[in-house]
Amino acid sequence: MELPHEILAVDPGKHTGWCRFIDGIATELGTVHGEEEIWPWIGKQRPGLWVIEDYKIRDSQHGGFDHQWQSVFPSQVIGAIKFFAYNLGTPVILQQPSIKNAAAPMCTGKPYKKQASKHHLDALLHGMYFTKRNT
Repeated sequence: MELPHEILAVDPGKHTGWCRFIDGIATELGTVHGEEEIWPWIGKQRPGLWVIEDYKIRDSQHGGFDHQWQSVFPSQVIGAIKFFAYNLGTPVILQQPSIKNAAAPMCTGKPYKKQASKHHLDALLHGMYFTKRNT
């Protein structure tokens, strides 16, 4: 698969981590905080491809969270990106969170270790995993 010039990898949530890849190389990364920042941020982006960590609601007995009466903000972020991308004709790739276990050793040589508030690093892993698997 020929990669587009620009790929934007995203770990969605209240603190949405992102990493921009130009010609397969991570060039910048950051975090967007809350609704006040995320909607305008999405509207300004024009990548050739979005790579997004998918979000599945799992019950609390199987490692998920209790989502009763919650708006599940990560799903809203994914939906907004998919809608925006659709209108621009931009492809969206959804990857499961579990790829980080394979991506970390492949990209850094070390096992994956979840770190609170490091969503931009998760976005980096998603982007690196996708680019390495597709070049």
